[in-house]
Amino acid sequence: MKSFRSVLTGLLVFISMSISYGQAPGLTVNSTTNLHDNINCFWEYLPRDYNTDAPKKYPLMIFLHGVGESGTSDDQTTYERALFWGPGKLMRNGSFPESFTVGGNTHRFIAIMPQIKEGLVLTPPYIDTIQPALVDAVIEYAKANFRVDESRIYLCGLSMGGGGTLHYAGAGSHFANKLAAIVTACPARTITVAEANVIAAANLPILNTHNNDDGSVGVSYSHTNMARIKAYNPPIMPEPRAIYWESGGHDVWQRTYENIAPGSTTGGFVGNVTDTLGMNVYEWMLQFTRNSALASGEQGLRLGLRQGKPQLSWEAEEKKTFTVERSIDRSTWKTVATVNAPANNSKLYGYTDTDPLPAALIYYRLASKDANGRNHYSEVKSINLQTATDNLKSFPNPFTDEITIPLGKLSERTITVRITDEKGSIVRQKTFQVNSATAQVKLTELNTLKAGLYYITVYNASNILIRRETILK
Repeated sequence: MKSFRSVLTGLLVFISMSISYGQAPGLTVNSTTNLHDNINCFWEYLPRDYNTDAPKKYPLMIFLHGVGESGTSDDQTTYERALFWGPGKLMRNGSFPESFTVGGNTHRFIAIMPQIKEGLVLTPPYIDTIQPALVDAVIEYAKANFRVDESRIYLCGLSMGGGGTLHYAGAGSHFANKLAAIVTACPARTITVAEANVIAAANLPILNTHNNDDGSVGVSYSHTNMARIKAYNPPIMPEPRAIYWESGGHDVWQRTYENIAPGSTTGGFVGNVTDTLGMNVYEWMLQFTRNSALASGEQGLRLGLRQGKPQLSWEAEEKKTFTVERSIDRSTWKTVATVNAPANNSKLYGYTDTDPLPAALIYYRLASKDANGRNHYSEVKSINLQTATDNLKSFPNPFTDEITIPLGKLSERTITVRITDEKGSIVRQKTFQVNSATAQVKLTELNTLKAGLYYITVYNASNILIRRETILK
């Protein structure tokens, strides 16, 4: 029998460890709350010290599994299928990183991983049937029950779940504008042009991964999805990122969500997201914020030019104060103005940025507080000061052997022009030294390119995209 002193010593050590390490991350299953008729159960992951770190708010990640992890039985073995792959697998075995540092800030995730009962048509074309209402129910449950940072809600999935992710994001702007970013691994859905337009119009950041030899959900699904999103005018910003590996079959999810250390893969394959992007998939998501819509009665933000300066305008039924925020990367925001209600009975608000940032592309959003002191944000709008007043079009379009790119009021001194194909592969690239007298640049010897759809992109010396358009050969 242990002595009282040894028991007391052990207790003090336990208390000391609890104080030092705090409440550990928690992963629990909820099989009693009925969020949607097509959800069998859902797993909840809370970060370290969630219960003691009030009122801190946390990013929310929702992960949708593949068809093989579906289930309808009410037992632990069935529930655990939802943790077979992806972040749930890492959380289950204790290897999911407790925090991620992005842009000098440290973040810890809340995660919800629902188990879908039925979500895929198991005959060609193998399209997902996860309804947007299901995903929305999960998001709203998390917002109502946990301290969610509503500017950082991320949706991701694999195969069936990747298709469900695209389905939700493309179902309407009120869905897309709830999300900060999405990740789709071998998505089992070819989105319609209408769905692609919703995603692009919302400027929703997308990371898509696929293996070229996928025999279950062909890589053509991803090629089509990316091409349709990129074809939207004005172009989606930031440009969707697609990563394709030569081999690996249908299993692209391990190198996307699980093999997050540089150089680590399973099955003897080479390459993962971290190797390609220089950051893991969770750090990639955390670069981006997406803000909830303004309170009811407030009309959308409009952005244009007035005497060469960015001008914002919007309407509000209720008299209130707004702040104008500005960014060059949609991640770091700075308040640049406070706009009070008009003195008369006008509902129209406005602000002109007389000292805009020197970057070519600038993002703006509005913030206002509700009666409870919570911030609400407008959609994000962007403007390119170098091309906003010019109707610049490369020519000829369609092209054959060469193409001319007019520069308009470009103020950059070094630019890089790229031509990429529908898969996102760079087929031509050239760097130019230009000045204010340079009216245009030209790419030649293009006769070896195959007929099809291509994209011209222009980057400045800091590798910031300043122009993009679609061309044909």
